[in-house]
Amino acid sequence: MADFFARGIALVMCTSCTVASVDPLLAVRIRQRYGITAVEYAAMLLDQHNLCAVCEKLRPLHVDHCHITGKVRGLVCRPCNTGMGMFNDDADRLLAAAEYITYHKDMMD
Repeated sequence: MADFFARGIALVMCTSCTVASVDPLLAVRIRQRYGITAVEYAAMLLDQHNLCAVCEKLRPLHVDHCHITGKVRGLVCRPCNTGMGMFNDDADRLLAAAEYITYHKDMMD
């Protein structure tokens, strides 16, 4: 699968093939850490077409979850996960940052 990432190809498989492609150690880790099965993880991969739920780029994905409730939200790449974490998952702060960047981008044009 790493070859698909290197070539930028969105890999779409059936659920059975996706489940079979999940590393057994990853399956155990996500079950213990997030309470989801390999089948649920595979379903998220298929639903998102193996793309980050935020930036929609083809990158290795990580399970994103709410730190208050523990509920899994989806699969995101490391940069998007880190960015949300740096803003403490505060949507208002994230929107304010987006507005700030947009404002200054328009000023530079």
